[in-house]
Amino acid sequence: MFEDRKMDTQEQNCCGLTVELILLEETLNLQAHTYMHIHAWLTHVTATLWNTLEHNATHCNTLQHTATHCNTLQHTATYCNILQHTATYCNVLQHTATHSPRK
Repeated sequence: MFEDRKMDTQEQNCCGLTVELILLEETLNLQAHTYMHIHAWLTHVTATLWNTLEHNATHCNTLQHTATHCNTLQHTATYCNILQHTATYCNVLQHTATHSPRK
């Protein structure tokens, strides 16, 4: 069987160093694993944000196109109002000319 004995200073230093190296290796492995997860998460978030930006840019282009059409329609409506007023005056003039006494 094993004898109970005290470790000498050299054995204690060696074992202590081995334990420290094992702990250091475990810490580095944990850090690498954590980094891997953080990197994957950041990649996902970046891709999601990029897709959102592209989607919003598409909506902005659509809105810009719609605004252009609205401006065109607004100009057209202005001309329509002018034409409507002109037609009203023409009707008034025609009515006046039809119903005025002739000399």
